Amino acid sequence: MKSIIEKVEELPDFSVFFNLLKKTGIELDENKSYTLFLPNNKACECIEEGLPEEVLDIVKYHFLEEEVRALDLVPYKL
Repeated sequence: MKSIIEKVEELPDFSVFFNLLKKTGIELDENKSYTLFLPNNKACECIEEGLPEEVLDIVKYHFLEEEVRALDLVPYKL
């Protein structure tokens, strides 16, 4: 099974955000579970132009050090 790092590195449409994520200093351990909310390269055009510190703060909000599933994000009834 591929890690989230390997999976994202194979997706060229998300390369800008993933490169920004690396610049935040967040250490991505391939043996841990993470949740990434990945905007595509087109969506990242506007944040790339911001101030470096502000951009990295925005990027950090797209990263969770835990696994979150879709059902965790939306209300549902059983």
